[in-house]
Amino acid sequence: MDEQTTVDDRIVAALNGLGVPVNNLVHAGSEQEYINYALIQEKDIEPANDEPTATESIFAASAFSPSRHKELRLQARRALRRAGFYSIRTTGEDYDEGTGRFYSTIQFKFLEEA
Repeated sequence: MDEQTTVDDRIVAALNGLGVPVNNLVHAGSEQEYINYALIQEKDIEPANDEPTATESIFAASAFSPSRHKELRLQARRALRRAGFYSIRTTGEDYDEGTGRFYSTIQFKFLEEA
C-alpha cells in the first residue's frame, strides 16, 4: 500500500464495485441498500525487541437491504478477499423492523507493514 492510500481507501475501493453506497459508520443517503463499515480494533504486531513491525486492523461491515443482504454479504466477502483483506467471517444477520431492512455483518482484517 503506498503512503497516500489508507486502509479506508482500500475498503471503499473494494466495495464500491457492488453498486451500493459504502460509508464509514453512518449512511446519510436515502438509498435502501448500502454498506456501512467501522474499525473495531487496531494493534501493533511486535517481535521480541518490542519494535512494531506491522499494524493489524479488524473491521466490521454491515450490508443493509430490504431483500438482498445475503447476496451483498457474499459479494463483499469476495471483493475484500481480492483486495488483500483476510480472516473474513460472517458474524450475524438480523432484521430491523423500524427500517424494514435486513442486514448481514462480516468482520475482516488487514495487515499494514510499519
